[in-house]
Amino acid sequence: MSRLFLIQGVLLGAIGGLVGLGIGYLACVGIGTIPVTKDRMIGTEGRMLVNYDLIIYVKGYLLAAGAALIASFFPAWGAGRMEPIDIIRKDGN
Repeated sequence: MSRLFLIQGVLLGAIGGLVGLGIGYLACVGIGTIPVTKDRMIGTEGRMLVNYDLIIYVKGYLLAAGAALIASFFPAWGAGRMEPIDIIRKDGN
């Protein structure tokens, strides 16, 4: 298995997960400012309820990291089985 592809995929997944968490948090802050009139969605100030529980963010990040690991494993496995001379011979064709 080619560790380079695996490490690259996991790092991209980790960075993407952090960026996604930041965007998701900002979206929740924005949604929390929306005034609503339905009884089930009213918070203490008549705004939409948003849950900022840390465990939700941790689970989201772990899901993103796990998906990146799985998505990186198969290309790394395929690259690890190839001989370097075969890659050079193909020359992008």
